[in-house]
Amino acid sequence: MTKLEWFEKLKNFLPSWVFAQDEPLMRAHFMGLASCLEALDEEAREHLKQTFIETSTEDFLDAHGGERGILRSIGEYDRAYQARVRSLSNQSNFQAIKRLVDSLLIRGQCQINEDWNEDNFFGRANFFDRASVFISPVHDSFSIIVSKQIREPESFYSQGVFANRGGVFGSNESSLILFELIMNAVNQAKAAGTFYRIIERGG
Repeated sequence: MTKLEWFEKLKNFLPSWVFAQDEPLMRAHFMGLASCLEALDEEAREHLKQTFIETSTEDFLDAHGGERGILRSIGEYDRAYQARVRSLSNQSNFQAIKRLVDSLLIRGQCQINEDWNEDNFFGRANFFDRASVFISPVHDSFSIIVSKQIREPESFYSQGVFANRGGVFGSNESSLILFELIMNAVNQAKAAGTFYRIIERGG
């Protein structure tokens, strides 16, 4: 509201006799108070605008970006930065988690199944398929299925690992460190309250 609108509002809070004689000092006092309220109202509205990404600027916009892990590039204008902050992609869906896990695997790609989906058991293509994994469903959870995470036999002949004590003979057991990396990455990406399990195929 404007200063005059605030002044009229303040007058309504007081008995009519206060302004009956139109005392200049009294009027000046309340006009000053109305001016302060106008400034506070404008400041509050401006602060409210800064809570929205599309209307935020400068340090407020940097705070929005920092909250989402998107930092402003050197010399980047507010309008361009707003677009990047608004276009934050969903990192907790299965496609994003699959890309994350696949980037950490030594070999192969993972398969993600929602535990509520039991259609695979009755599918003609899967009933006798050794690659299918049948497990008891758990609500609000999903399963990450990976291949055996050991080095390929050809590693012995690779110049890059021939003299490496960890790669000459390889191992029949998968590295626990690898699965700890996967768990830490998925824990940060998955939606809160969602459970999961990692299953390594035997063959």
